[in-house]
Amino acid sequence: MSTHKQSYFVSSTPNGLDGAQYLAVNRDGSVLYGLKVRIVLSIVEAPEQAPEVITTATEKSICKYHVASGNTKTFQLDDDIDPLLLARIIEFYMISDNIVALISYDSEHFQVIQTLIHLEHSKEWAQTIVVRRLTISRMSGPPLVNLSFLDKGRILLCGGRASVEGVKERMTINIAANPLNCFTKPDEDLSSLARYRRKSFRKLRLNFQMEDFNKFLTSRPSDVEAKSLISLFLLHLDEEKISVLLSEVYPDDPQSEPVFATNVMGMINRKDGTFSVEQLDNSALSICEPLIVTSIVNMRAKRGNVWMTFSVRDVEKLNTLYWRFKHFYVGVMLRLMVIGFQGSMYLWRFDNGFTFHCLTRFFMFLHGPTMIPIYSPQKQFHLCYLDINRRRFFRYEHSARVLKSKMDPNETEFAMGFDVDSDGGALVLDHPTEKSREMELSYYRNPMKPQSLAQLATYSAYRNFPSFEKSSLLRRLTGVIDWMWSI
Repeated sequence: MSTHKQSYFVSSTPNGLDGAQYLAVNRDGSVLYGLKVRIVLSIVEAPEQAPEVITTATEKSICKYHVASGNTKTFQLDDDIDPLLLARIIEFYMISDNIVALISYDSEHFQVIQTLIHLEHSKEWAQTIVVRRLTISRMSGPPLVNLSFLDKGRILLCGGRASVEGVKERMTINIAANPLNCFTKPDEDLSSLARYRRKSFRKLRLNFQMEDFNKFLTSRPSDVEAKSLISLFLLHLDEEKISVLLSEVYPDDPQSEPVFATNVMGMINRKDGTFSVEQLDNSALSICEPLIVTSIVNMRAKRGNVWMTFSVRDVEKLNTLYWRFKHFYVGVMLRLMVIGFQGSMYLWRFDNGFTFHCLTRFFMFLHGPTMIPIYSPQKQFHLCYLDINRRRFFRYEHSARVLKSKMDPNETEFAMGFDVDSDGGALVLDHPTEKSREMELSYYRNPMKPQSLAQLATYSAYRNFPSFEKSSLLRRLTGVIDWMWSI
């Protein structure tokens, strides 16, 4: 798959892009936007008053980065933005040039908050235009934002909420991507959607319910392993059909973890209202199966092109003699920890916690600050592409950089982010780490869409002649239309 990868020169890492938590690209993938937020919590204690927790945003910026030329500009966010709002960000996307939007989730008031921001080049300031608060009752947690319909000015909020009867149901709400258009493009609750007919882009007529599709899945006979299918995520929606991502569960075991169904996909025909489960070509994912739902790190979908990243356990290493002995060691240490802490709590009345303190220091010396022994090897990273129209998975060999998890030494975090352009290609950014100080930028094109001759010629000149990157005059002489490469 190396033929699908394009890497770019990076002379230095922009401060605003170094460690950016959220990324967004423009339609053609030439400009990258990076949102970077650092939140600090402090406790202020006053005499005869209750302690007060103060949230401070020590760093809040948006970096605009031109992929080919490396030109950057960093915009500082408006001071009027609530730091709590920044701490609750769940999505960041671009609406148009110099117009970006943030989506935050307020769990206390069950609100999804859209913040529209304008990037002012002259002042290098990110100014808030409007803030919209959408209250969704009975929502069980932060929604997953589906950007598949961003080109049509819409986004989907997918998640779960409690029904009137108290049963958890799936939720899908269609809202305007630009909060200024919320009156011309009203919100649509598609939780009951299985099919609609389009009278216009602004008005949808619902005909019957999504629950009928879920009932269709449960009515299907289970496979040999007694697993049933349930709907997981609304992937794509066009004039003819609705594509739904599915997962496999054991009905007899409610505590079992859902497994991502990579071999099938749910389809809802909008014309005749029929349901079906169609096969997917998942031969490229055979090396990293089974994939549980929680192994999906990130997912981006645009125009029927779905990119996913997975964090998967290394099963081969777990079966080696070293890790079997490691598991035996972990079992012994956990039993010693339980016995030791129970004894130290009993001795607390005699030694005022001295034994407990010594035991804690001993386990911290063995296993670090968390006192959790390492029982799992480093997880594997997989970058995959799903073409909905051709029902096929592709897997790319991308060496993502690893970050040490401060919360749990057995978890693996990857220092990378990506976004999808309108052509279905993925722009991948690898952040600097302790081992690699330089940022890396790569572009994986849509494997089902061949590049134009102009794109191939431009990229060949870019890779083989470094002066082509630095000299705008040379690009103009060679006939490049967008020869300025400016932001």
